[in-house]
Amino acid sequence: MKQSTCLNQSLEKLKLLYPDGQLTLVRIESALSRHNHFNAFHWIDAMLAGKAKRSQRILKQLSAEGVEGVILLRTLQKELNTLMTYQKELQSKSLQQVFDQYRVWNNKRPLYTAALNRHSMQSLYQIWSELAEIEIIAKTDYDTPVWPRLTQVTLSLSQTGALPFTQA
Repeated sequence: MKQSTCLNQSLEKLKLLYPDGQLTLVRIESALSRHNHFNAFHWIDAMLAGKAKRSQRILKQLSAEGVEGVILLRTLQKELNTLMTYQKELQSKSLQQVFDQYRVWNNKRPLYTAALNRHSMQSLYQIWSELAEIEIIAKTDYDTPVWPRLTQVTLSLSQTGALPFTQA
């Protein structure tokens, strides 16, 4: 019952958006994509959880919406710094102790656990170095898009270990 209600609402919305009745694939995709509004935190959470396809889709949408790459860089740098701090602390403490010490919210613990299990300090440092290079490019070479390299970083953080980076 609920699905048919949602479908009816979506069809009504399409009627309002396109009163001419001409529903093309482009129009339908555009209308449906408006339902999925993501922000940088959704992107981060998808990467931490190891959801590579979802994190890439979110990044693509953020790019299409005109979100500045530098904002995403800063957000990711903060999160990566947090992961590196936790990874360092894990050398002498349990994961539970680290989470308690830094007062990590319960809903974030599985995300951090997944990312920490996938990445060593070395792979996190490699991603950190790539972010530094992307930031330099973003702030000095305005003609070079940062999105391809952000996509590569997205894959690296979402998957096990760091992928080898290519120079763009």
